[in-house]
Amino acid sequence: MIRKSLFATFILVNLSLNSLASDFEFSKEVPPLTAALLKENFLSKKITKTQIGTFNELIAKNHGEILFLDEEIVKATLNHSKSLKKGYKVIDHKMYELLTQKVKTLPENMPFSKLIYKSLLQDLSELLTEPELKQFGAFQKKKLNKIDNKTRMFSRKVALLTPWIRLALSKESEILNDTLNEYSYEMYQRLVKILELTSRAYPKNLSDKKVFVQIKDQGLEKARKELKDLTFEVAPDPSPAYQAPSQLPQPVDDWIPVDETIIEDGVPLTKDELFPEPDPDYEAPKVLPKPVDNWE
Repeated sequence: MIRKSLFATFILVNLSLNSLASDFEFSKEVPPLTAALLKENFLSKKITKTQIGTFNELIAKNHGEILFLDEEIVKATLNHSKSLKKGYKVIDHKMYELLTQKVKTLPENMPFSKLIYKSLLQDLSELLTEPELKQFGAFQKKKLNKIDNKTRMFSRKVALLTPWIRLALSKESEILNDTLNEYSYEMYQRLVKILELTSRAYPKNLSDKKVFVQIKDQGLEKARKELKDLTFEVAPDPSPAYQAPSQLPQPVDDWIPVDETIIEDGVPLTKDELFPEPDPDYEAPKVLPKPVDNWE
């Protein structure tokens, strides 16, 4: 099945999570296609840092068990072929070359779309080497009514792949990029709904606060690195010429207030006036007055 072929391609590609997302950090629980999807949506400003945090919480609610998401993406992508314009009836090496060049034009900030099309290229190359290709060509050219089961299966694979290929080859780069960004956002929304549903099967009380997806502030990281490289003399070595004084000055009690709010009759209050000794005859009341609610 082409679905298995596509999924195997994603696993074989297995992009390094660090190289995939220079602004992101992904834990090992996040599969590569899901990671690429999150980054593309963030870079295209379809989702915010807050939404990334919400996605992280959904992963935690699923106890980090989300490897199935990549397979879900594969199934949805192949099924989406039915929503696109009808594919090509014939495949050949010229089509492979044209698609290869088109995929190279996809910008680096679209890692999800690039991974999808690299996988489609892998499957197209496999179809072009299968023995059923010749029988399939004869079937299309002569419009035969009957074909064997292997050729019929080959035909179904072509029907799933070529709508995506037509989309890439028939659109200008800017329009294609916008279309793919829209699809990646739809896929993100789909994964959110799936995680919300599957999280109901897990206990709600979670003690694990593990971070599965995190956006790194590159400017802050650079500043931290530069700060780390700096050297500060917090406690410098004493001067060899320094000599301690033989006698320290005597303390004096000459403090006076300087705040104008504590000046009476043009003369600042003294410390004794500001902080008088308590009255030795003062006796605290045995019973304090009760509060009354007579405020108007």
